[in-house]
Amino acid sequence: MPVSAPTAETIAELSRVDFDAQQLSGTRFQREIDRAVRYVLDACGYADMAAVPDAHAVLFEECVQMRVEQRAFHGSEDHVEMGAEELIASQSAGSVSESRRGLAELAEAKLINRWPALHDVLWRLCTPEKRQEYLDLWQQLADGVNPPAIAFADIVLAPPPGSIDEGWPPWP
Repeated sequence: MPVSAPTAETIAELSRVDFDAQQLSGTRFQREIDRAVRYVLDACGYADMAAVPDAHAVLFEECVQMRVEQRAFHGSEDHVEMGAEELIASQSAGSVSESRRGLAELAEAKLINRWPALHDVLWRLCTPEKRQEYLDLWQQLADGVNPPAIAFADIVLAPPPGSIDEGWPPWP
């Protein structure tokens, strides 16, 4: 089975999420699927769907489905209303207490995605090179080494190929 983007009908059929209740249908639903496809390809180290091995077609579909479900939940009014909820380490109301992972624990958890179930399928779909990239990154973080967030490159200013050298560069 060649790898292709799952359709909105396929995602809706396979999922237990009520996308209509999440106000996700039509063009908006398709846009979320397109975003999920790009996310999965980038997270797993593939340039495009043609690069994903045919043997991973079902796994690719599962990753996209789960990412759409995650985004559908994150776009819900309840989640947007309580956007900083991830930052709460613990909360209690009366006799009920709930503990959550803090951001430091999430970084130490070595997850591609905060949702462990989605992390698992993304990890299985990753190219060996992308897995090594994640392992190297997590090791750097564990060692306290911050990977560079920016890189610099030398740029050689020269006249464009085939142009006349007179008057180059265009500034005095």
